[in-house]
Amino acid sequence: MSKIPEKIDIIIPSRIGDCILSFPALLCLKQLVGKFPEKNLKITIFSTNKLTEVLEKLDFFEIKQFSNIQKLRTIFNPSNKAFFLHTSMDNHGFFAKNTYGINITGKKIHYQIDMPYLYVDQTQKYLPEKLFNYLKEKFNFSTITISFFGMLLEIGFPVAEIIEAFEFNENSLNFETEIIDWKPEVQNYLVFCMEAAYGSKGDADRRFEPKSYFNVAKNVYEKFGLKSTFIGIDDKIKLPETNYIHDFRRKLTLTQTAQLMKYSKGYIGNDTGPMHIANLMKKLTLGIYSREPAMKTYHPIFNNLNTQILGFPEMDFVDAFCSRLV
Repeated sequence: MSKIPEKIDIIIPSRIGDCILSFPALLCLKQLVGKFPEKNLKITIFSTNKLTEVLEKLDFFEIKQFSNIQKLRTIFNPSNKAFFLHTSMDNHGFFAKNTYGINITGKKIHYQIDMPYLYVDQTQKYLPEKLFNYLKEKFNFSTITISFFGMLLEIGFPVAEIIEAFEFNENSLNFETEIIDWKPEVQNYLVFCMEAAYGSKGDADRRFEPKSYFNVAKNVYEKFGLKSTFIGIDDKIKLPETNYIHDFRRKLTLTQTAQLMKYSKGYIGNDTGPMHIANLMKKLTLGIYSREPAMKTYHPIFNNLNTQILGFPEMDFVDAFCSRLV
């Protein structure tokens, strides 16, 4: 009689950027499962955002959309372990024999096993020093990306096995086929995103004056012949009516956004979800940051492709970046 596998559910972050930053840990888990089949694990990934189709193309594990129906099923058929990589009241009602997550004081939701290393200011304190240093020094991963590797220890893989199994380079996380059958009609363009933090007032400092972006769009067209496509969820700001600016705001799905990035020359914009999508598509990006800690703690997976700057760049800085694209 075959042994019943240990069922593991992983609920990945709802924010687009944080979700993408968890991909190296998921890739490592896939490599571990392949290298150590005797562990007999059945992994299911639950996606709470619209990146589900992207995840399916990366072929990590079985992907399911996080929903009330899936929650109901866990009442009658709970997994052995459920890892919640972000804390939200939406997680309430998802059951497992053992639940893992961040227990936050004052929050009504509670997990049986705390994962304090998911706090980026405590990651280095709670993760084994050898694992943290290995991931930081060899791959230049951001702190949040490293934090997600902590769940591999909880699943049952020691540090030595993680280091032995993990293979990662510039060709990792490639898409073997098109994500969807869609291509933008515009050609020879950059992607811009002026938004950040989903428009929340508390993070207003992460956004810069729209006029600054319009000046950049004009400059790169006049000097480099590059058109500009603007994306986002806020279409209240009026874009200049020119032949070199194309408005895709509120017009694209996330999979179409990924395709827009794929066929672009690069990305210029705030440190937000679209920047991480561009990075996943292996595009050069100019990431404009408002906070220095974010540059170290939340930088993209392939950070060698990202040019960081604190505050809105001068035009000479933009010119130097664009000269690499043409």
